[in-house]
Amino acid sequence: MINKIELHDFKNVKEFNTELKSINILIGENNSGKSSVLQGIHFSLMAEVIRRKNGMETVSENDLLYLPSSNIICLRHDHPYTVSTGNNSNLTVYMKEKNDDEDDSKISIEIRKGRNPGNLSIKTNGSNVIRNKMFQGSKLYSMYVPGISGIPIKETLVSRAVLRSAVARGDANMYIRNIMYYLKIDGKLEELNKYLKAVFQDITIRIPFNPDNDINIQVDIGIKTYEGKNIDVPIEQAGTGMLQILQILAYVLYFEPKLLLLDEPDEHLHPNNQRILAEVLEKISEEKGIQIILCTHSRHLLAALGDSGKIIWMKDGKIKDENADVNKFEILMDIGALDKFDEILGGKYQCVYLTEDSNVQMSEILLKHNGIEDTLVFPFKGCGNIAMVMMLAEFIHQVTPNCYIVIHRDRDLLLDKEVEEVCKKIQGDKIIPFITEQSDIEAYFVTAKHISRVLGIEKTQAEEWIDELIKENETEIIIDYSNKRNEAHKSNIYTRRKSPEKWTDAKKTLDDAKKKNGGKIPPELVKGKFLKKKINGAMKKKWGYERQIISDSDAIDSPRLKEIAELLRENKL
Repeated sequence: MINKIELHDFKNVKEFNTELKSINILIGENNSGKSSVLQGIHFSLMAEVIRRKNGMETVSENDLLYLPSSNIICLRHDHPYTVSTGNNSNLTVYMKEKNDDEDDSKISIEIRKGRNPGNLSIKTNGSNVIRNKMFQGSKLYSMYVPGISGIPIKETLVSRAVLRSAVARGDANMYIRNIMYYLKIDGKLEELNKYLKAVFQDITIRIPFNPDNDINIQVDIGIKTYEGKNIDVPIEQAGTGMLQILQILAYVLYFEPKLLLLDEPDEHLHPNNQRILAEVLEKISEEKGIQIILCTHSRHLLAALGDSGKIIWMKDGKIKDENADVNKFEILMDIGALDKFDEILGGKYQCVYLTEDSNVQMSEILLKHNGIEDTLVFPFKGCGNIAMVMMLAEFIHQVTPNCYIVIHRDRDLLLDKEVEEVCKKIQGDKIIPFITEQSDIEAYFVTAKHISRVLGIEKTQAEEWIDELIKENETEIIIDYSNKRNEAHKSNIYTRRKSPEKWTDAKKTLDDAKKKNGGKIPPELVKGKFLKKKINGAMKKKWGYERQIISDSDAIDSPRLKEIAELLRENKL
């Protein structure tokens, strides 16, 4: 097993230097260098395979088993490979020559441009024992497997040499039927089915292919239907989750690599299948002695592997944290906040504003207008789940004690007493609830005063127009209001007592409000999202021109946000 690895100057990786465990999970935002680590390791090891085979330091790019780019010279980080010393990439691996050795030995693979076009110079130094361990015979020490998105409809039989070359290139999914056929020939199909049944009960792989009679390789999956019938279906009809797991198992059993490099194996997989995948990886790592390095964006895979694996957080081509806390990063990955975390940690923001809206433009305009600055506005899809958002808020406060956290939630036509109950659940040191004064955040941008400012019309004209839109859509508004009251009535706001207004009373509430408002439904009882859609849809026809209503004006004041702004000013460090 590799105990330590160093990779320098390859693609997006500037420097990657860390000790490894049996299972290692690389996390980080896009372009942080995760995939480049996997590719750099595999590229360097495969280049050494060819150097040893040819017996020469100079290798033609046409001979290389694995090429992660068509422009091989540009694989070096920042600057192309050159003949000169210093413009190279380097991989160093550390492992014990013998199991009872106290200290690690190492080998180093240095790659630079060759003197002739299309050539690379590959120099390897270090322990001969380790080199012989890693590059013995026809076995591949490492196997690089990108995420699977599907398999070919048909496959014809190819030689084992073609398979080895294809898998070295990372084309694993193109030959999955061939691999399973050769597993059958080698007497390993039963073992494959045993692993499969551990995660997918009542699943059996069958291969009726006869090379003397058949052109295409037939692989069937025996499944049990909901009615209890046993049927066979072609492998191409299997779900992506099963194919991903099947691919990994088949290639591991056939090639028996010592190092498995998985590039986002969770891609296209349902969370349940991601957890199953984690079980499979732990099983093959333990039983087959396979070391795994994988990269992922999935909190589900991270959570499932976090206790047994090492989590390595990458940013800007370097390791940001190589002893990452699984609970912390599970939360950050879930909301996509990984790239902003170090900015929060570094004290760049006085306040973090968590909003349930995926589009943060309205929040940013509203906050700035009401005097809240130095604030990171971040969309968090779980804001409706108070327990989940509080967990995130408390975590942010733990790592940055001086940072305030404002939690935005739309009022959603809740009654004042209901808003009070929601606010009681959003309590904590420097944790501040912001429930919109009106139905939702869009409502600040659809008031008559704001519309008059944006369109350059009189306020009375805007009021009349909004009343017209409400009247035209009264039935839909009543249904929407009733549904929202139904949601409130069923919510955990009323876990121990009855709602003061059942959803069946909603129409009566609207009727009473209409009587007090000259027979018209008041705009404050209409969802802002709904009005925004109707205003934008009717603007050109009504006024002959269009304007962007999500903009600043003196009409988008929020008394609550002004209170929060004052609190932040008083406590600014």
